[in-house]
Amino acid sequence: MAPSFRTGDVVIIDPDIEPHPGEFVVAENDDHEATFKKYRPVSFDAQGEQVFELVPLNTDYAFRYPAYPCYWHHG
Repeated sequence: MAPSFRTGDVVIIDPDIEPHPGEFVVAENDDHEATFKKYRPVSFDAQGEQVFELVPLNTDYAFRYPAYPCYWHHG
């Protein structure tokens, strides 16, 4: 069964733990707002850094591949 999240749920995020495929993450968008997404690695770049997608949890929103690579940064 897939996890479900509802308005008012509390999630605990440890920013020092690198996510694994399929886990849920909080990320900062271009407007400096927090967004809750599913983490999906897709490839590695020329420097060997993992490139990933942040997948919306709400299926009403169309998913688009990122126009630029996403990289994980912690702390």
